[in-house]
Amino acid sequence: MTRQRKILMAMLVFVYLPTFSQHVLTKANALMRSGDAMHKQLVAYVPPGESGMNATWDFRNIDVLSDSYSIEYVKDSDSCLYAIEPGSMCQYRLCGDTLAQVAYQNPLTRIDYSIPVLELGFPFSYGDTLSGEFWGNGCYSNHNGIKLAGSAFVEADGEGELKITDECLLKNVLRVRTLRTTSFNVERDSVTKDSTGRQLEVVERYCWYAKGYRYPLFETCSIAYYQGANLLKSYKMAFRTLPDSLRILADSVNIELAHHDSCLADAPDIITYEVISDRRSVRIGYDLKNKATVSAMIADPMGVIYRKTSRTDEAGIGYSLSFNFAGLRRGKYILYLNVNGKVYDNKIVVE
Repeated sequence: MTRQRKILMAMLVFVYLPTFSQHVLTKANALMRSGDAMHKQLVAYVPPGESGMNATWDFRNIDVLSDSYSIEYVKDSDSCLYAIEPGSMCQYRLCGDTLAQVAYQNPLTRIDYSIPVLELGFPFSYGDTLSGEFWGNGCYSNHNGIKLAGSAFVEADGEGELKITDECLLKNVLRVRTLRTTSFNVERDSVTKDSTGRQLEVVERYCWYAKGYRYPLFETCSIAYYQGANLLKSYKMAFRTLPDSLRILADSVNIELAHHDSCLADAPDIITYEVISDRRSVRIGYDLKNKATVSAMIADPMGVIYRKTSRTDEAGIGYSLSFNFAGLRRGKYILYLNVNGKVYDNKIVVE
């Protein structure tokens, strides 16, 4: 581990995000990792609830249908990531700051995407969106060709409190909604191509990400198939991942974040601040209710630190810190503020 990464880890130990601060998904804290394995609960479907800021989602009193739904992540020599679930396998590739699905397989179907399906961008916070078209082909039952095309829309559409058990109330949870529409056709055989059987698949998925946990703690998914205007069939399902099942992962970043998020949950906020950014620099103006040590730094989504500074101020108004962008590559960065142990993170863009 580099010295810069050690410094970042040390600061992130104290993370707690108040309700109004951004919860940012990054490669460092939210990208799936090879070797991770966990168990989910398959639970009775519940509606995803409200969107927007300061939302409350209560998923405590729901029926558990199965405790044995497992998922495992592995990486191959070509740096592709695989999510292996009961009866299916999805293949992903990280393209710059975007995670995309490049293949899908189950016992009857194999799909390869010539233009991959967008899954998530990094960093990603409330209000962010990601969209794009995809194309693919494959086979069904080893001999029926499949051709498909569609679009994916991803949006961080909610932030608030999540209740998944009576003992667990999670604050500053980010909800990510994905809407995927796919038009596809299955050829009847290798000689006769049938275009009259074209169908439309509509998948809507919601995932709830809590600070300090790499994977979603709650997920809902609805799938519907149409031919023309006629609904052929539909499915709905939901999954719950208990926090304890994620804490056992060897995930030092998120273990520390989850622990200290809980420890500082009731600590008062002593800072109000404003971030002003232009093409050349970023300025943080702030007021303090009490004396505090304010540390700030700029890091990329992988945790590499490029700028850092620290100062101690008495209670007062009109304080400021600033960073120059000279020498930074264009792209997305995270601005971290550590105020007496509470860390606030904000997404900034260097143009």
